[in-house]
Amino acid sequence: MVATSTGVQSYAALQAASDVRTRHLGSRRAVVILVALVALAVVGLLSGMLVRSVITHYRQSDLLARNVQAMWLVQSGMERAVARLAHDPRYTGEPWDLTADALNGPWPGTVVIHVEAVPPDADARRLDVTAMYPATMKSRVTRHRQCTCRVARVGQRDSAKTTNSSAGETP
Repeated sequence: MVATSTGVQSYAALQAASDVRTRHLGSRRAVVILVALVALAVVGLLSGMLVRSVITHYRQSDLLARNVQAMWLVQSGMERAVARLAHDPRYTGEPWDLTADALNGPWPGTVVIHVEAVPPDADARRLDVTAMYPATMKSRVTRHRQCTCRVARVGQRDSAKTTNSSAGETP
C-alpha cells in the first residue's frame, strides 16, 4: 500500500468526519431519549392529576349522599316522635337503630329522639332529634333538628301538631 501525503490526509479527513458523525448521532440519540423521558414524565403527572381528581369527585359525591341520607333520617325521626306522642303523651324518646337493609343502603343508621315537656304548657313538647349516618363508621355525618309541638290524643282533631320549628342542622 502506497501512501501519499494527499492519500493519508484524505483518509485522516474521512476518519475525522466519521468521528464527528458518530458523535453527532450519539448526541442526537441522547436528545431523543431525553425528550422521550420528559414526555413520559408529563404524561405520568397528568395521569396522576386525573386519578386524584376522580378520587376527590367520588369522595364528594359519597359525602353528599351521606348528608342527604342523614337529613332524611332526621325528618323520619321527627315524624316518628310526633306519631308516638299522638298515641302516648308520656313518650320521652328513644334511640332508633336502623339496619342497612331497612335503609336500602350499604350502611346502618341511628336516630336518637329526645322529648321533653315545655313548662308551663302541659301539652307542649320539645323534640330534639339527632341522626347519624353511617352509624358504624368513623366518617359519619350527623344531622340535628329541634322543634316544639303540641300534643293531642289520638281521635282528637289535631294530633301532635308542630307549632314552632327551628331547624338547627349541623354537618
